[in-house]
Amino acid sequence: RTVFQQHQNSMCIFNQEVKEVSKTKIFACPTKDGRQFTVYQNYVENDSKNDNNAMILPFPAGDISLVDLSKHTTLFDVCSTLFVTMESNNSYCDAMRGAPLLKVEIVGSYNVSVAANISDLDRINPDVFKLNPNVGQMLSNHYSQGFGFIVCCFR
Repeated sequence: RTVFQQHQNSMCIFNQEVKEVSKTKIFACPTKDGRQFTVYQNYVENDSKNDNNAMILPFPAGDISLVDLSKHTTLFDVCSTLFVTMESNNSYCDAMRGAPLLKVEIVGSYNVSVAANISDLDRINPDVFKLNPNVGQMLSNHYSQGFGFIVCCFR
């Protein structure tokens, strides 16, 4: 059985079932050098039988830098006093043989890899992320060109 769970009102895709996704917060703004700064926070209650469940976040293709802001616990509280909150109803939440596996970084409570495009999903480290073999096909239906993917799982 193929399981991909996209929770309503969340911006992520889960590889396996989860009990709950809530409290999703996103902050995005342009930088002076023409890039975009994006901060993402959510609460996930994973099903205990799904160790190493992967959360996948599509993003517009391009260079990406990961920054651990987990120690900045009031960031969204400060942001909420500065900006109007926007609501959205959109929902968003395998290893290329012979090619090196993608780097796994620790960001807050997560192990994280960045796939620059749909093909790079084949280079996800299977010792860290247990992706459904059909996840690439499912994502290619909507994100085949012009998107990269942030793949996360709890440490």
